[in-house]
Amino acid sequence: VGDPTSLYALASLPLASAHAILVLADSRLAGQPNLSDSACIGACITIRSLLSNDYPLRFKPPTADAMPTLVCEILSPQTARALPESGGPVPLHFFQSGAVIAGLFTIAASQASVYNSVQALLRRRDASIFAEPASSYLDGETFSIEECFASVRARGGVLLGFVREGGDSPEFILRQPGAGGDPLTTGALLILVKRCDVQPMSVQLDADFVAV
Repeated sequence: VGDPTSLYALASLPLASAHAILVLADSRLAGQPNLSDSACIGACITIRSLLSNDYPLRFKPPTADAMPTLVCEILSPQTARALPESGGPVPLHFFQSGAVIAGLFTIAASQASVYNSVQALLRRRDASIFAEPASSYLDGETFSIEECFASVRARGGVLLGFVREGGDSPEFILRQPGAGGDPLTTGALLILVKRCDVQPMSVQLDADFVAV
C-alpha cells in the first residue's frame, strides 16, 4: 500500500467496510519501541481523521452505526501508560503486545509444573497461544477457575488466564488455582497455550479486519 502514515496510502484501504482496524507495529522497528509507537499513533490519527470525514474529497467514511473500532499496538510501557482509552465516534483502543508475554513468564516462574508444561509446549513449533470460549471445555452455566484449569490440562494445554463475560481485560493466573473465587460463565474466554494440532476450538470473529 505504501507509507502507513501517508494519508493517500491509508485512504486507498477498505477502511469503510471493516468492522475493526488493527494498526500493528513494524517488525523492522522492534528494537526502537518509541519510534514504532510514534508511527502507529500517527497512523491511528490519520485513520481517525479519514473516518471522521475530515477529508471528504479523499475518503467517504461509513455511517455512524457501521463505524469500525480502531485497535493500535504499542511496544513501549511508557507510551502505554500515557495513552488512555478513547471513545467517541471512532472508538480507539491501545494494547501493549509485550503484556501477554510478560504474563506468560510470570505464570511460568511462579510454579514448576506450569513452567515445565509451557516449556514443553513452546519447544514445539506447532504450539501457540489461543483464546477459546470456556463453554468449549466445560458444560453448565457457571464453573470455577479450578475446573477450567483442570479441563484445559486434561486436553494437553496450559491455562494462562481468562477474560470474564462482558469484560475487556484479561486476568492472568499467577499460581495453580484453588477452590473459591468468582466463578466463570459460559461467555468467558480462556487464554491458553496448546499444540496447534490439537482439535481447534478458537473463537471465530464475525468481522472483517484491516491490518496496517
